[in-house]
Formats: sequence, C-alpha cells, structure tokens
Amino acid sequence: MSVKSSPRLFIGGLKRNVEKEEMTAEFTEFGEIVDMWIAYDPPGFAFIEFSSEESAQAALEAKHRTQAFDCEIRVEFTKKKDSNKNSEESSRPRLFIGGIIEHIEKEDLRPKFEKFGTVTDVWIAHNPPGFAFVEFDNEDSANNAVAEMDGSKLFGGTVKVQITKGRKEGRRNRVSEKRVYTGPGRRGDEFRHGEIRWILV
Repeated sequence: MSVKSSPRLFIGGLKRNVEKEEMTAEFTEFGEIVDMWIAYDPPGFAFIEFSSEESAQAALEAKHRTQAFDCEIRVEFTKKKDSNKNSEESSRPRLFIGGIIEHIEKEDLRPKFEKFGTVTDVWIAHNPPGFAFVEFDNEDSANNAVAEMDGSKLFGGTVKVQITKGRKEGRRNRVSEKRVYTGPGRRGDEFRHGEIRWILV
C-alpha cells in the first residue's frame, strides 16, 4: 500500500528575499500549510506543502502568473513519486552539475552523460539557473562521469560534477535555511559547493 504524500507547490520567479511570514500570509487562505522551504542564497524560488490536494490546487489556480512579493510569480505542482519506488530510487547515484553559464534544456545535457551509462533522470534549474542534476542507474557510470566531466568546459563554464550523498537514516541534523537548495529530487541529498553545504529538501 502506497503512502500518499502531501501535495507540493513550486513558487518561482521571486526577485528578492521573501521571509516565511510573507509567504505564509500570501498562501494560508487556501488551506493548511504543513511545510515550507525558501531559497535565499541565491534567492528565486520556494516550495510549499499543503495538507490537501484541494488546497494546493486552489492556490495554484489563484496565484499562478500573478503579482506577489514585487514580481510576477510562477506556481506549479512539483513532480510526485510513488512511495513504493522510494527504496529502489534511493539507491540510484545522483550527480550535481554546477557552474552552468548558458541556458540549457534536458535535451542538451542528457547526451553529455549518456556515454557513461543509462541516465534515469535529468533535472535542470531555470530560476535561478546555473546547476542541474543527473541520475544514473549504477555507481560505476556515475563515478566514470565524475572522473571525466568534473572541471571540464561545458555550456559556457567550467563545471563542477560530484555525487550527492543521501542523508543517513535517523539523522536529524538541520542546516540554516540559507544553506538549503530545494528542488525536485530525493529529500536529504546533499552536496558541497565551495565552503557551503547544501541539503535538498
């Protein structure tokens, strides 16, 4: 029996730092908010989880492409994953690709990594841009990709390629919200970029 997860909305297009209190005030009228994460460094997007599908749908219909926080925001559902597949998916190695300068799409990035093995998923950040994630079906392919692609010239910049590390079961360590990068993927994945430790939530 699968466990139904809370519906989650992506809020994009933010032009300034938005505090939790502001975000809550903007969306609380649609229903109970059970969780929220906001990107600050760099800013530009946030995620909100509602307690019901109806609340999330109402928020999307009312707020997508509307003015809020001194800009036009974009609201959409994030990709949901069947919890029955969590165990299998959590074992797949996932690469962080940072330092991307040019605007790219999945079709541009996927061929660069398929030569190392079967790519099972690709996600590219657009707002703000500059990084992406590539998932392989085995560790050898991922390690080979890191060995050859890390530090290489790609899409206008010198890219950083490294394997994200899943958070150990039962670990409760939290990081400052300003060090959280939220996006599609497995919660708890983490990577380091310079002196900053990022955790995907």
